[in-house]
Amino acid sequence: MLKRFFRVETDLFTIGILFEVILFSIIYFGIGYFYNKTDPFLIKQEINFLLIFLLTLTLFYGLAIGLLIIFLFAVFMYYYYHPFPIYYFLENLVVVLIAGEFNFFYKKSFKRLKEENKYIESKINQLRNAFYSLKLSHDQLEKSYILKPVSLRAILYDIKNLTLQNEKEAAEEVMKIIVKLFDVKQALFLKDNQILAYIGEKFSINQDDEMIKTAIEEKRAVYIAENINKEELGEEYLAVIPAINMENEITGLFIIKEMPFLNFNKENIMVISIIISLFADFLTYKKSVEKYRDISLCEPEFMYEVDRLTKLQKDFGIETHLVMFKYYEKFNIDKEEFFEFIENNIRTVDMVCKQGDIAIVLLPFVPLSGAKAFQERMKEKLYQELNIELFYSKIIKLEEKNINKIWKY
Repeated sequence: MLKRFFRVETDLFTIGILFEVILFSIIYFGIGYFYNKTDPFLIKQEINFLLIFLLTLTLFYGLAIGLLIIFLFAVFMYYYYHPFPIYYFLENLVVVLIAGEFNFFYKKSFKRLKEENKYIESKINQLRNAFYSLKLSHDQLEKSYILKPVSLRAILYDIKNLTLQNEKEAAEEVMKIIVKLFDVKQALFLKDNQILAYIGEKFSINQDDEMIKTAIEEKRAVYIAENINKEELGEEYLAVIPAINMENEITGLFIIKEMPFLNFNKENIMVISIIISLFADFLTYKKSVEKYRDISLCEPEFMYEVDRLTKLQKDFGIETHLVMFKYYEKFNIDKEEFFEFIENNIRTVDMVCKQGDIAIVLLPFVPLSGAKAFQERMKEKLYQELNIELFYSKIIKLEEKNINKIWKY
């Protein structure tokens, strides 16, 4: 309880917030002093104005600010009031503590919901990117690869695997795709302010360019064709596309300097943005995969989601569970059909990792009761549709302390 009451966030003690609080306090004291010099804190009025003031500050800024102001006022009250109104002070102090508790739970709930929405939004972005990559596979790319027919999804899958080994070579492959699709003549990809890959000749980057600033600040592609006032933004680059991963973080910048006029349009810029965003996801996947490289054989996407959901559980207590199913040779279907059946009966946000005879289903934001319901539903479906009686299934809570043990079952 005390830890929660005296939890102080560093951002509360910025100069701006302190200035606001002190200014409000001076205004309150000034009004009270002007109204009644013998009762500047208005504690003798029928309405407890001081309580309303303290309650407002505590609910808005948190317990730390509420305690700071009430004890600061207590020092001045000791000078203006004789005897010191100890019961009045304690009454207000208790209300401040209660308001601080409410503020704590409100912020905690707000952050929790914010992180849940952020995760769901990232999954939507992932599905959007998958949709566009599929669309491209059947449209532009198939036309470009007449002599060597291959889908964009297959190429991106190879690039994803290459990213785990050498991200520079992977970036160069992404550049080749963009050149073949849109005939870009000169461009480069920046990561950590360093050139990771480029098309044509290298060129210097002006960090103060308005297009670069706008792309970073607004996290969107900025291109010269959309700007009516070209002189204001400058014409040094044709387009600046931020590499935004599923967590809405910028992992790099793709800057186009030269591109054929006929290919330079809004639709193509959007498609390039999708490709760059997919590559940004690959770069982010790499961190998670390297973290669990020695303990897991799962796909990068699966480990990436495990890493994210583990952090959400640790920071906000958002529960996630895994359900394991084991295949036996005595089943009347083969293993691939068994795994495919499981994959076809999960939600869009759920994921499956297959290792040997084990299928591990990741259920984001699902509590223990939901995991048990899913387990029973799968058992029932397997029995009704495939006449399989499941002999082994286990539910595991996703936590940082047991993440290394999951792959040993």
